[in-house]
Amino acid sequence: MSNVAGTLAADSIAKIWLYREKVEFEVSFLFAKLHEQLNELEAPPFLLDLVAKAKDDELEHAAMCRRIVVSLNPALQALPLDLRELQMPTADWSSNQKALYTSVALSCITETFSTALLLEMRKHSRNILVKQTIRKILKDEIEHSRIGWAHLAWANSQQQELAWLGDWIPGMVQASLQGKSTLYAKISEEHETFGILMIERSQRLIHKTFCEVIAPGLQLYGIATGPALALLERQNISS
Repeated sequence: MSNVAGTLAADSIAKIWLYREKVEFEVSFLFAKLHEQLNELEAPPFLLDLVAKAKDDELEHAAMCRRIVVSLNPALQALPLDLRELQMPTADWSSNQKALYTSVALSCITETFSTALLLEMRKHSRNILVKQTIRKILKDEIEHSRIGWAHLAWANSQQQELAWLGDWIPGMVQASLQGKSTLYAKISEEHETFGILMIERSQRLIHKTFCEVIAPGLQLYGIATGPALALLERQNISS
């Protein structure tokens, strides 16, 4: 795959997949921490199993990203990892609140956005190795996005208060969008054949996914979504 077609630089594509490798490792770490939290809370076995599998899946995804990086630029070394638990906005939350915040941020927001973007990437990718990678990651991300919704359903069945999460949804959305702008600034249609969407297409998908999937799901539990939608529109992330 090193003979990248047209005017594309293999190095620039490799660096985006390198960044994705880093993210996969970090998300695996977060799922591991979430599993510890849920285990302490005696969450249902099916939820614990989903999270445990997600942790392992993300490590497999990182290895798949590494194969793409090596095929493009074998000299690129892995990026330093930032293995930290999600920072809670306030220190006085209960264990239930901390776990819910993590589940919603990681799964309902980030993994649901990821699923939508991967579906679109699958349409445009032409490289065989990239297509195989996207197909596998997409299959898993669909399952990972279920974790947060299953956690909300379980918490609701336990009559836990959930509306407070509405204050923190904008921050979760903002966090899921950070760290990509410089890498994706010069993406063209040619890059899309290697699983890298142009920023305009990504922004439209993010807005659509929030409005049509995430917001209705959160609203079922009385979680406000208006401020997060306003954030997306202020940043010109609209359809």
